[in-house]
Amino acid sequence: MFIKKKSKPIYGFNISKEFEQYEKICKYSNDKIKYSDWEEKVVKNICSFKDINLKNFKHYIINEKREAKNLLETLGSIIVPTNILLISVYVTYISVFLNLRADMNKDYDSLFLNGFNCFICFIIAISFALAIYSFIILPFKRKKLFNKISFFNDLIYIIDNHE
Repeated sequence: MFIKKKSKPIYGFNISKEFEQYEKICKYSNDKIKYSDWEEKVVKNICSFKDINLKNFKHYIINEKREAKNLLETLGSIIVPTNILLISVYVTYISVFLNLRADMNKDYDSLFLNGFNCFICFIIAISFALAIYSFIILPFKRKKLFNKISFFNDLIYIIDNHE
């Protein structure tokens, strides 16, 4: 789902490298790197394009932006059902565990030796992994996609203003 593209220059423009610089500019406000300097560098780079290459490059950037938006929507459609699944698994586990605990007159350790309870523990382990993915990893991926969309918007704006 999140295959990293190789960073080879497209029309002499290294998108991966420029995106990394763009993220640094957006994260940190320092005197070494400024947005205006980055924009000037991009303008110099795209001024060397022929008209047809600039048009093709702009369409490439528009397509990359569209792909990032689609991936962002896909992530959004994954998060909600995953969270609902996690809540239902936890509620089911708690109710099953409490019912078994009330029905059985066994000690706590022998309760987990039951095959059904091992299956429930397996489900809990999987749901815990999904929780980590859903609450820790996906928000970082979503933030990266938002940054990429902003980057593509800025590139399109720069191209439009310097055509």
